[in-house]
Amino acid sequence: MNNTTYNKNRHSAKERISPPIYHSRYVHLRNMNKNILRIISEYLSDKSDMILADFGCGEMPHKDQIEGYCKEYLAIDMPGNPKASHYINLETNKTEISKEYCDIVWSIQVLEHVENYHLYLQEARRLLKSQGLVIASTHGQWKFHPDPIDYWRWTSDGLKETFRKNGFEIVDFFGSLSFLTTSLQLFQDACLISFPGVKYWKNPFCFIMQLFMLLTEKFSRMSKTLDKHRDMDSDVFFIVAKKT
Repeated sequence: MNNTTYNKNRHSAKERISPPIYHSRYVHLRNMNKNILRIISEYLSDKSDMILADFGCGEMPHKDQIEGYCKEYLAIDMPGNPKASHYINLETNKTEISKEYCDIVWSIQVLEHVENYHLYLQEARRLLKSQGLVIASTHGQWKFHPDPIDYWRWTSDGLKETFRKNGFEIVDFFGSLSFLTTSLQLFQDACLISFPGVKYWKNPFCFIMQLFMLLTEKFSRMSKTLDKHRDMDSDVFFIVAKKT
């Protein structure tokens, strides 16, 4: 994946699933979790005997949500993550798992941190059985956030083309937050790094901003003009792609 090891300072799984409303990522994480539940309902709920590879598993925040649909759950990460059951060889960018072993490759908020995403996607494709699915999300527009390094951002067209060029057919593609709400998230984050004394005012400021973002997100869902841009400009894009 890259030439570094696992980052032990990642957000906790609990924080990702149940952030407090004053959390600077409250609306972002709330929408992420809604979309993950949608993905599970549409692509996993009718399966019970699949093998799923959580490729870049980290703290495995969604393990409890997806493991019940798996015959086998493979936690894959860089060396140093004690929660992983399989590791990436940093010299070959491969795992020791046999080819065409998995039905699903699960890759949530990983791709932007991978130095050579082509090799990552090629390994994902190698792991998948014929017609297997990769379920992924990654950032469109977002603040720099090294984990341990932060390499990439995608446009909607660029992300689709990245998957096509690595041997996948796009099955589903959608954005998470609206363009308006994403812009407010970026404004909030810019304020947090631009003004002094942040530790004194961060929580109340984020509380107000996140409440405002809840309103703009609801408004965006009601507006056809705003909502149609969600799949073109968003904080996060979700993609479901089939091995060809």
